[in-house]
Amino acid sequence: MALWKRGKQYWMDVIIRGQRYREPLDTTDWREAKQLERDRVQQIETRGPVPTGSSKAYAALDVASAIEAYARERRAQVSARMRAYWLENAKPLGAFLGRTKLRHITSAHISITRTPVRTMTRRKRSTASGQSSCAH
Repeated sequence: MALWKRGKQYWMDVIIRGQRYREPLDTTDWREAKQLERDRVQQIETRGPVPTGSSKAYAALDVASAIEAYARERRAQVSARMRAYWLENAKPLGAFLGRTKLRHITSAHISITRTPVRTMTRRKRSTASGQSSCAH
């Protein structure tokens, strides 16, 4: 736990269950800041860890479905062309991994998709790296 002064206000910097919390305490009094820090740490510790909803949801999906869901979710932040790129490259990657859930993908799966296959045509070989970029 750490307190520091930024301008005239005190801030806290703590790590709880591997998650870093840096927050303003909205006070200029050092004694009040120490108490507010203790209270905030206790509040954070009493609530359970909150995994991001999307990461938990994506883990239960297969690759093609996860990429489609991600593209839908990000449509406001990326161009239509980028979404089309993701969806196009998801097809062969999804075909290769089949119905494998994201949580079950191992480094062996990734190394196989990044290895060029001699039987691929010239066009398919050039997209092999693009396919694995969708998995990142």
